[in-house]
Amino acid sequence: MILGKEIRVALVGPGAVGRGMAALAKRAGARYGFWGRQGPTRLAATVNGVGLDSPSDQTVDLSPEEQLDFAADPACDLVFLTVKSYQLEQAFQVVIRELSSPVVVSLCNGAVWEDLEDLAMTSPEREKLRLGIVTFGMRPENGDIWQMTAGQCRWGRLQPNPTAVMGEPSETALIAKEPRFDWLPDARGAAQIKWLFNCVINSLCAVHNLPRNGDLLARPQELKELFAEVYNFGANKWGGFVQPQEKIWHSLVELIQATADNQNSMVQDLRNNRQLEVESLLGKLRGDQDSPFANRLYRNLKVK
Repeated sequence: MILGKEIRVALVGPGAVGRGMAALAKRAGARYGFWGRQGPTRLAATVNGVGLDSPSDQTVDLSPEEQLDFAADPACDLVFLTVKSYQLEQAFQVVIRELSSPVVVSLCNGAVWEDLEDLAMTSPEREKLRLGIVTFGMRPENGDIWQMTAGQCRWGRLQPNPTAVMGEPSETALIAKEPRFDWLPDARGAAQIKWLFNCVINSLCAVHNLPRNGDLLARPQELKELFAEVYNFGANKWGGFVQPQEKIWHSLVELIQATADNQNSMVQDLRNNRQLEVESLLGKLRGDQDSPFANRLYRNLKVK
């Protein structure tokens, strides 16, 4: 509650990530609703493995009857954009035209902060934009969603400002009530590292059609080569990363080991004939003369 008022959360994108965020919002005591390709929508789902604490708190049921109808009342306190990176502009336009919210959090993969800056220039909503990252995996299975029980959904201001505090009561309330929500003082720095990880893990898995992240451990040379190219490109383009190269490399290896049994999301998209998030990942390195391996992988992915 915000001073006695219920928190209303909109999920633009009712896929696995959207339903996962809805489960966390519900655990925080918020009302929630979905916006899909055809507009406001309601759905039934069970999200498993949600909590960080007791086994009895691992499942959240999402019922159509409890969901908000944004066609009847577009007001909300926070919007999560839970779409693919190539759908970001369309999702942003839904917020501008259809919804009313003081906070908009993008949870898209890839180097989307540049796209958000461009979108913000065309809108008076600049101050409400947030850049977020999700550090736990989610996968659909038989109509349900399964979440890893380690990791968080974190967000912060679009403009780099390590000392910035949360600007809206809805953010403070959600973060206070749900341990998997948290504030990111330097959202762009964290998003850049996650972009690097996604470039390496998703791209190599998809090129070789490796079903699980852990399969990459058998390809150490390719891992090192792609990591080095992506790191150097990002460091040159954005003035460095917030952590040294060696620390990020060890974090990448630890992430692959920790998620070794996870089904890779880009490979799942490939096998289900869905469009791949290539442009917001390796597409950023397209044509860079110092990144020949990354460019070969990019061309390979574009024809898949």
